[in-house]
Amino acid sequence: MEIAAIIISILALLVAIVTPIFEKICDKNINDQSLEAEYFRELYGNILYQESPKALSMIHFDGQKVTGTDEMIEVLRSIRLQSVFFKFSNPDFYNELINTTQQIEDLIIQMPENMTDMDFNYKYQKIIELFSNLHSMISNKCLGRS
Repeated sequence: MEIAAIIISILALLVAIVTPIFEKICDKNINDQSLEAEYFRELYGNILYQESPKALSMIHFDGQKVTGTDEMIEVLRSIRLQSVFFKFSNPDFYNELINTTQQIEDLIIQMPENMTDMDFNYKYQKIIELFSNLHSMISNKCLGRS
């Protein structure tokens, strides 16, 4: 009986020591994620939720030429500029972000002046798809999922 009481006491002591340490580690992780999420909202919030939808809606094909691309190119440049910090702190994220923004910009710049409606629709859908991937990449990073 005495041995069982000693073992239970030791286990209770271990739990009492380990629990606060574990809680502190969990709280630190949650706080770090919250700070990172706030940082991402500050960096990309306006661009992702206001500027980019507006810029996408301005791209237009009138049957002869594509107009309204300058705004989207400026949004992509803003994203790249805001992301320079990650070049050193998270190079994988930075490189993926830069590659995606460059793909979108290349699609926009390479739109010929004389194209068909079908060509424009295909390229525009590809731009939307890539921008959606970019948005997801940033959102997932903000939420700590990547």
